[in-house]
Amino acid sequence: MKRGILVFSCSCVALTFACTPDEPGTEDEIGDTAGESSTTDDTTGTDTTTTDTTDTTETDTGAPDLATVSGVIVDMQGAPLPSPGVQLCGPIDDMGIVEACIPVPVAAGSFTVGAKKLGLWSLKVVHGPVDGRNFAGHAFRITLNDGDALDFSSPPITV
Repeated sequence: MKRGILVFSCSCVALTFACTPDEPGTEDEIGDTAGESSTTDDTTGTDTTTTDTTDTTETDTGAPDLATVSGVIVDMQGAPLPSPGVQLCGPIDDMGIVEACIPVPVAAGSFTVGAKKLGLWSLKVVHGPVDGRNFAGHAFRITLNDGDALDFSSPPITV
C-alpha cells in the first residue's frame, strides 16, 4: 500500500513539472528564434522580423529500425500457433537490466519486429492453453548489430 502511494505521489510531482506553462520572458521565449531573422530599417528605424520559409516538411516516424527480427511460431506438430505471446526485450546492460520490452503482434504464427537500439536482446515466446493442450515458452538471447535481419522461420520456433 505504501509503495502504491509513493508511486502515485511521484507521478503527480512529475506531471506537475511536465505541465507547467512557460513564464513570459523565460529562456524558451527569448532564445526560440530559429528560422527567423531580424533587421532594422535604417530609414524609419523600425524593426522587422521575417520568417525563413525554406524549411522542409518531414513526417516524424521516430528513429529508424537498426535491426529486425522475424520468425514463425509453431506447435509440436508444426502447425503455426494463432496467437502466441511474443516480446523483444532489451537492450540488456552489463548488470542484466532490461531497458524495455516491445510486445510483438503475431498473425497466424508469423511476426516481425524492429529494434531501434543495438546490443543484447531477449526474444520471449510464450503460449497459453489451446484446444486442451498446454504450451511452454522459450527465451532466446540474441545480439543485434547494425543492419541485422534475424529470421527464425526456418527452422521455426517450436513451443
